[in-house]
Amino acid sequence: MMEDASSIRSGASRTGSAAVLLARLAAAWLPAALLYAQVPVNLPPATVPAETPPAPAPAAPLSPLDGKTVIDLTVIGLERIDEGYVRNQIRTRAGEAYSQDQVQRDIARLLRTGRFRDVRATPELIDNQVRVVFQLVEKPEIAAIDFVGNVRFKAKDLLKELPFAVGDPLDLYEVRQGRDIIERMYREKGYAYAEVTYDEERLRQNEVVYTVTENQRVRVRRIRFEGVAAFSASELKRAIETKTYIWIFRTGDFDPDKVQRDAVTIQQYYRDRGWLDAEVSWAPEFQDVARENLTIVFRVNEGIHYGVREVRFVGNTVFDSDTLTAEMTLKAGHYLVQARLDTDIKKLETKYGSIGYIEARIVSSWVFAAEPGLVVLTLTITEGNQFNIGWIEVNGNFHTQEKVVRRELRFYPEEIYDVTKVRDSEQRLKETRLFSEVTIEPVVPTENPANTRDVLVTVIESPQTTQFIAGVGASSDSGIVGNIQLKNTNFDLKDWPRSWGEFFRGRSFRGAGQTMSIQFEPGTEFTRGRIDFREPYLFDMPIGFDTSLYLFDRGRDGYDERRIGGSFGFDHKFEKGILEDWIGAVSLRAEYVDVRDRQAFAAKDIRDVDGGNYLSSVRTTLIHDTTDSRLDPTRGHTFSASYEQAGAMGGDFFFGKIASRFVQHFTLATDARDRKSVLSLRAEGAQILGDAPVFERYYAGGIGSMRGFDYRGIGPLQGLRKNRVGGDFMFLTGAEYSFPLYEKAVRGVTFIDMGTVEKDFGLTAWRASVGAGVRLTLDILGTVPREFDLAFPISKHGDDDVRYFSFFIGLPFF
Repeated sequence: MMEDASSIRSGASRTGSAAVLLARLAAAWLPAALLYAQVPVNLPPATVPAETPPAPAPAAPLSPLDGKTVIDLTVIGLERIDEGYVRNQIRTRAGEAYSQDQVQRDIARLLRTGRFRDVRATPELIDNQVRVVFQLVEKPEIAAIDFVGNVRFKAKDLLKELPFAVGDPLDLYEVRQGRDIIERMYREKGYAYAEVTYDEERLRQNEVVYTVTENQRVRVRRIRFEGVAAFSASELKRAIETKTYIWIFRTGDFDPDKVQRDAVTIQQYYRDRGWLDAEVSWAPEFQDVARENLTIVFRVNEGIHYGVREVRFVGNTVFDSDTLTAEMTLKAGHYLVQARLDTDIKKLETKYGSIGYIEARIVSSWVFAAEPGLVVLTLTITEGNQFNIGWIEVNGNFHTQEKVVRRELRFYPEEIYDVTKVRDSEQRLKETRLFSEVTIEPVVPTENPANTRDVLVTVIESPQTTQFIAGVGASSDSGIVGNIQLKNTNFDLKDWPRSWGEFFRGRSFRGAGQTMSIQFEPGTEFTRGRIDFREPYLFDMPIGFDTSLYLFDRGRDGYDERRIGGSFGFDHKFEKGILEDWIGAVSLRAEYVDVRDRQAFAAKDIRDVDGGNYLSSVRTTLIHDTTDSRLDPTRGHTFSASYEQAGAMGGDFFFGKIASRFVQHFTLATDARDRKSVLSLRAEGAQILGDAPVFERYYAGGIGSMRGFDYRGIGPLQGLRKNRVGGDFMFLTGAEYSFPLYEKAVRGVTFIDMGTVEKDFGLTAWRASVGAGVRLTLDILGTVPREFDLAFPISKHGDDDVRYFSFFIGLPFF
């Protein structure tokens, strides 16, 4: 077992003499310990004393020449540098009074340019006037830069990182800085023993030549914790940056600086959870003679787990101590957990801010109690004044109408300044996706500043409100599909162009916060085209309106289906009452459905709808959404319930549909890079009331439904050809665990999908599948992840169609 390569000492106070003694002992112990541990002295690397830039010259004493007139200023010693450049740096001027202090500052300024090795200024008295001669010695130019021994990095990659280039002044400080940069690059890639030197002989010839001794690459094979009882090893591993080697997915490179930071992180992890005396050190243990495979050992001295004996408040007059204590989750008798304390402080500051005390600040401190293992926690409150809202000003909306911003605000002039309403308004503005940044902050007014704050709403408009997208995608469910789309999320139907030039320059049809989209998707399995329009505030009221026209053509089992139709609807988000934060919607659709190219001897239900069919329906929906993201939710839930009645406005069919869906997301872990591991649970059910045609029934199988089964591969069969004719009842459920694999670009998933589709209400044939997959998200390919899943049915019906591998890939051209 090796000695500790690094340690972190307790933050408890020490006397001055003890600190000196410890420093002397450490200085004597460290070389011997390193020799005994056979840890190279450059791990962690020693800092080479650098040639620091010259400091500004101190103020010069008064000179007998001060005040006399400068008649001439001469610059000598220049070889390559233009004299005009030098004179621009000098503030001493002919015709002005001489100042020794100013000359010293001129010298310092010239040295700070980094282009001179030496600068001197000599004043000469001539006829009671002063002539100043600046004598300069230029630094030589770098004639060449070269690298020897580098294999891991190409020379061009190393050159990019250096703070100098060929032709720059040769500066020893920068040469040494460059050496340190190269060593750091190697350490970050696992070459912990890499050494970089520069050739001093070539340096005298104005050439910078770095010699790299890469040595072996060290990979972390194991991470072990000693002395840990309070937490599991897996929990601590999630908190640190250093990771073990996994072929393809993780390099496992050993970086001693990173391990040192991890030791600090683990120690803070303990102290934030009440182990206030915790100390953490680390040591390397090699598994082979070649010293390429490494075990990192973190040694933990946990100490005592401290609890809170008493919570005290100081400075509170608006709320009494009992009221504030009731708001806190951290109370007397609990362990001192910093995360809970931070949350409580934010909660208390929000409580003050919700009644106008927006400048209230709370600072925590603790002292050890007389009893062992306990602390007394004190929250010192600076309440400040209570403020009302004055003027509300909106800035940054260069193209967006001001009413689009103001209608999302939930606070008004002369109200009590409520920070909860301000935060809600910020969130609402961000959710419009019209703005890349939103800040709402109080401003001190010119009048009545004691109890009033104006509000400044600053927005930065998103540069991507108008998008032209062209690309191609492929999936196991739908084959190859092209995509051409023109979309404007800040559209204004009333803003017609005054000229064609205004139209083509994008200076029309914008600013009202409406959404307009024209999309065409030709494909091998289906073709779709649609035009969509949405007005979020119809007639400036909080009622959304949307309408669509669409065309859809796809081959089905035993026939081809073509739909031509349109729809429109209204929605409203409730902000009060029992349905607060719920969205209610009503929509109407009318479609012409053409069933054609029917297969011979197709199922009877298909033959019954052969040819043209007219369908109309009215649907009402309730939605509740608490997720933190629409594209990649990590917490919260979505719930929807709907009833749709077909035939209410005429048509060839009369039936009803009841449907409900619930999805819940849980963040189970968050690593040091803020990457989350998420568990998602889902359940959905639907039932048809009446006699619905085959193109309105339920089917299951494929991506988004039940992986492990083919697209529409689950459901009742009918006829000689055993065509899928869909069911009147569907129930699906499942769970998916998503976790980071590499950076933020690659995530892994494991899942179980279950459910059934039945002819009538009931559960007669239960299906289930398990599997795993990968999600790939690259910024250059858009925000929608590419999906690759491998799934295996573990319970199926004999006539089900299976598909083990499913995928979705979207590739935008621009």
